Amino acid sequence: MTGGMRIAALFVVAVLGAALAACAHSQDSGAISTPHDNDEYSRLVAATEAGDTTVDFRALRLAWLESAARKGRAPIDGLTKTMLQAAQARENAKVRDTARAILSIDYTNLAAHKYLRQACKILREDSCSDHEHFVEFGLLRSITTAGDGKSMQSAWKVISIDEEYFIMSMLDLRLEMQSLISDNGRAYDQMNVVDQDGAKKVLYFDISDFIGRELQ
Repeated sequence: MTGGMRIAALFVVAVLGAALAACAHSQDSGAISTPHDNDEYSRLVAATEAGDTTVDFRALRLAWLESAARKGRAPIDGLTKTMLQAAQARENAKVRDTARAILSIDYTNLAAHKYLRQACKILREDSCSDHEHFVEFGLLRSITTAGDGKSMQSAWKVISIDEEYFIMSMLDLRLEMQSLISDNGRAYDQMNVVDQDGAKKVLYFDISDFIGRELQ
């Protein structure tokens, strides 16, 4: 091989390498940033992201309420809007990256886990979609397995309004009226809803763990 041919061959290799690197970057631009605040929330998020299948998701959600990450969190309204717009436009890499940015701020955000799971599945990033399925439904089951939501006694215990609306969305329920009620020192949201068949139902969410903290 002549000197000129060798240089040309090296150039082709370099171009191909750069193209592959760019492709890899477009496939996955990063991961969720875990908090390092030396508190229970930080520990549980790190364990979950490390693939620990024994994580107590209810404990994780409750730890968020007392966490340094929550107290110092940045607003996510703009990121949420960007994520939803990207999903509507089928810009799945953007959905993935924006969902990760949201979860780096609030790891308990069920909607972000859902959109991340869906985006990764479409992008054929199987390890990501499998992990997000585990986390999303782990968080969800930590709410729904503790009751059926049909009475105050069996109300679903939530840590945010977003969790209430996520569950209603997953159940394909339309909210007609929301009422704040109390009983035996506990606070509840009573949700009058309608399902896809037009049947009316009433759901109860126990909001005692977070009421009064929403503006903190």
